[in-house]
Amino acid sequence: ISFCQAQQLFFCEQTDSLGRPLNASDTFFIDKNGSYITLLVDVNGKLFSDYAEFIIYTVNAATGEENYDNTIRVDAAYNWTYFWKQIVFYNSGIYHVIVVDDSKKKLCEGKLTLLVH
Repeated sequence: ISFCQAQQLFFCEQTDSLGRPLNASDTFFIDKNGSYITLLVDVNGKLFSDYAEFIIYTVNAATGEENYDNTIRVDAAYNWTYFWKQIVFYNSGIYHVIVVDDSKKKLCEGKLTLLVH
């Protein structure tokens, strides 16, 4: 679980009907064929944005060096107080996720560790 500017990014298995994280963690075991992880952003107010982006980097555990992996866009509405996206991850490792709004302003960020079982 990570914080930035009062918004929160949760990594979880899923969300409940009120947008709360279920089984939140910074570390998950994934299947060798890929597994869904839900990325949930609690905006702590209203989003005021037409979309948000999850910018994903892989992190080299030995050096801390980050390499761009992917950007996933989520269409949004100005009055949203939270939003989420289920993303399939296929590889073990450390991931740095930065969430930005439609003006590229950083909302929050966090690191996720995935282990293949």
